[in-house]
Amino acid sequence: TDLLRLELAWTASNLASRASAIAVAVYAYQTNGIGAVGIIAFVRLIIAAATSPWLAVLADRRPRRAVLIGSDLVRVLLLGGMAVLVLGGVAAPVAYVLAVLVAIPEPLFRSAQGAHTPSLVRTPDELTAANVVATGVESVGLFAGPALGALLLATSGTGTVFAATAGLALVSVVLAARISLRTMARLG
Repeated sequence: TDLLRLELAWTASNLASRASAIAVAVYAYQTNGIGAVGIIAFVRLIIAAATSPWLAVLADRRPRRAVLIGSDLVRVLLLGGMAVLVLGGVAAPVAYVLAVLVAIPEPLFRSAQGAHTPSLVRTPDELTAANVVATGVESVGLFAGPALGALLLATSGTGTVFAATAGLALVSVVLAARISLRTMARLG
């Protein structure tokens, strides 16, 4: 069903966010030490916090499905670019720029997912259940995403984690793209 596709897309998107954040921190540490980890984390958070309210206003005026697809498609491209840069040994500042940019569309997916959920349910009980599942996905993702990133780091490297998280974001895009347009028409 469309609701299941939305929840699974949120799961993939959330895991990609959490796992890639671990890889960004490890990459910064490996290339420029502990100071770089703090600086990159700070810049990512500040940029995301400064841009997300403005982007949310713009995204609210667009079809939810398009925001879901667009936000994670941008992340696919940025995470894929990071994978290519890291695996290719390109200078760290270029990868850092992409690491900051990839943090910008992340909050848009969750906002659009939450806003789209009511259009996919038939009863208040279904809405409650869907919100519980989405919150559960977010909570489990806080542990599972970094664990996935750490497991990939232990067996390969940061470039592989970026490639894998780009793949997860792509799974999210594909699932969101499969949400019925009929559902979108009900939104008005």
